[in-house]
Amino acid sequence: MSEPIQAAWAMKVASTIKDNFTMADILSLTNSFGATNNIPIRYTVAPPKINKQNVAQQNISKFSVAQVIQFVSEIIESGTGNYPEQIENLLKELIKKFPNELLIDDAKSVSELMVRFVNYQGVPEVWKKAQINLSMKNYRESIDNARLALELFFKSVFNNSKSLENQKSEIGTFLSNRPKEFRDLVITHIRSYEMLQNQQVKHNLPSGLDEDEIRYILNTTY
Repeated sequence: MSEPIQAAWAMKVASTIKDNFTMADILSLTNSFGATNNIPIRYTVAPPKINKQNVAQQNISKFSVAQVIQFVSEIIESGTGNYPEQIENLLKELIKKFPNELLIDDAKSVSELMVRFVNYQGVPEVWKKAQINLSMKNYRESIDNARLALELFFKSVFNNSKSLENQKSEIGTFLSNRPKEFRDLVITHIRSYEMLQNQQVKHNLPSGLDEDEIRYILNTTY
């Protein structure tokens, strides 16, 4: 079981939360998150003579670092709070301070990849950057890192220094004993991936892509 977040950081997170929400909101947010993640919460109702800063701090102190990151991320995704930019800056500070603590599901993804691709130079480290940037809502950087991880994977497999665009002949040769239709399917998939990266993502992330689409792209990369 993960250790609870450090007291100083619980205080810092609580300070941001109390600036953005009422006492009732703080109790609702922390208790709802606690119930969802099976975390016992200190205060379920507003105690007498205790301000919302202390209530937020006591409740948040029950969360691990990864859970606090997820808690703050979910608040950002909900679009609530008096000062959204303040909450976004808090998330960036948390990720910068605790780079090994991603969102709970993302942390599992990184751990699995670190094991599976340990023998492919640079791949686990770059994929971890992709997940960190995803957690920080830096979507373009996340996709860039995911693409680089895939490119490094192919370079390692084929022992060359070619870019992703120039690996298709190597992939075709590698799959030469497979049916043509299967080879065509793989190449078409990679070509579509390249087009999305080069035409839509390379210079600026297009509007209309939210976190669900970014996660789809990362899952496709994986």
